[in-house]
Amino acid sequence: MNRLKALLIILIPSLILVAIVTFGFFKEDKKNIGVNNNFALGEIPKYFDGKLIMEATSGNEVNLQKLKGKIVLIDFWSSWCAPCIAEAETLASTYDRWNDYDVEFVGIAIWDTEPEVSNFIKKYNINYPIVIDDFGQIAVDFGVAAIPEKILIDKNGKIVKKILGPSSSKDLNNLIAEISENSLDLSIY
Repeated sequence: MNRLKALLIILIPSLILVAIVTFGFFKEDKKNIGVNNNFALGEIPKYFDGKLIMEATSGNEVNLQKLKGKIVLIDFWSSWCAPCIAEAETLASTYDRWNDYDVEFVGIAIWDTEPEVSNFIKKYNINYPIVIDDFGQIAVDFGVAAIPEKILIDKNGKIVKKILGPSSSKDLNNLIAEISENSLDLSIY
């Protein structure tokens, strides 16, 4: 039973991502959606092509260039994804712990609706900006393989880590602390 549950947790988000990419190929208004085979650590796509649902701390749009000088954790998720739901509180509390430091989180809701995303934000008390990626183009640009997937960007604006699957609070805090100049007592997490 546990083996089946683990398989479903991995298989369902993977199938959903395949559906997202496939949907992009068959929509009428094609915007060159596909797999970003040239993506590598260090590269950052130049733009976000998503609808902003929460105001970013730096203004009305989420713009990575404006976040340079901060550590940025980008979380790709969906409100209907079981592993994403399982780690929602972890991400919200981790963000709250690092909120006083030069750390910013950005959530990218893939193939979701505004009402579902709004309910998710309220339910899990998410305080960081969320962008809706209707057709998965941002996910493709970042080379996302499945959800949840997190991308960690250093203060120089370089992608330093991709994390596939749900993460624990301890792991996220340790990863952020590794590239942060700030020390946070992680023994209590």
